[in-house]
Amino acid sequence: MIEGLPDYFRITPPGWERYRSPWFDAKCKERNNDPVKVGQELQIAYLASGSPRFDAELLAKAANTVRKPLRSLNVSFVGDKVRYTQAEEGSFRLYAEPQAGHVYTIGADPSSGTANEAGSSNTHSLCGFVVTDTTYYPKHPQVVAVFSSGQLDPGWQALVIADVAKKHNKALVVPEINGPGTALLTSLIGSGHRKPMYSRIYSQERSAPGENGEYFRLGWNNNAQTRPLMEKAIADYLAVTPICDSRLLDELQTFVWTLAGNTMRGKATPGCHDDLVISLGLSLVGGERLHGKREPEPEEVVTFDDLVAQARDGKLTMEDVVRRIVEASDAKAKRRTE
Repeated sequence: MIEGLPDYFRITPPGWERYRSPWFDAKCKERNNDPVKVGQELQIAYLASGSPRFDAELLAKAANTVRKPLRSLNVSFVGDKVRYTQAEEGSFRLYAEPQAGHVYTIGADPSSGTANEAGSSNTHSLCGFVVTDTTYYPKHPQVVAVFSSGQLDPGWQALVIADVAKKHNKALVVPEINGPGTALLTSLIGSGHRKPMYSRIYSQERSAPGENGEYFRLGWNNNAQTRPLMEKAIADYLAVTPICDSRLLDELQTFVWTLAGNTMRGKATPGCHDDLVISLGLSLVGGERLHGKREPEPEEVVTFDDLVAQARDGKLTMEDVVRRIVEASDAKAKRRTE
């Protein structure tokens, strides 16, 4: 039985039993079939609910990239200036100093500080942003700074983002513009009566012209069509992107498949957050814009997202999807031993 698949694929086809992965069995044997180790390291069984959106093995490798920041800072404001002070568990954590000639992107998920979708009165949405060095994109994008805070006004968020973006060689900023994101964007580019705070903003094509006839919008609108692109960017580059930040890793580990209508999407486990996950995805999408489309994958590489897309289009049956996943997993294990 193949564990770790979304519930979307848990319809048992005839002959399911023959689709047991030798790779999974081998990994269990390496851990002496210890149910705790198998659950935590292979199945991520400690998650509160759902199936992990991102590959369990890649998440385990990502955990090895977590390290102590060069600087851990808290943020405060003096007029329209940002002040940074040293703090043990600071909201802003820097993992690499900005380097001349390097290309950076910033993905930002704003927040109004209201209760999250889980409906808990004690759990509030956080705001955050992730700075990624995309100089060697797509070979080696790297997280170099992470900011996470709760109940920070979008105007103050914009001030921090603009300051950090300027220090990172005028980084391309990719803000989510849903909900409070509109206020964040307005603060960044100005509202007509004030000087723009920062104007190097990602633009997204529209399917139809806006009110002024424009065929683009500033920022990233997360919807049923665009969100899978953001999640896929993380899935594609998690293997080569040092995560560095423990808060970001925690959110990646608790980001699970959820059935929304008739489609699958990633979402934070109830009581957890996904602000930094979204920020990471947006920063990687920004890297795609700066450096062009991703390099084509080798033909023998099969990604889970590709199979999902084919299943939704009716090109593959559920049984075909499971078979392709098993074949790809077995082929990968075979290559490792050669």
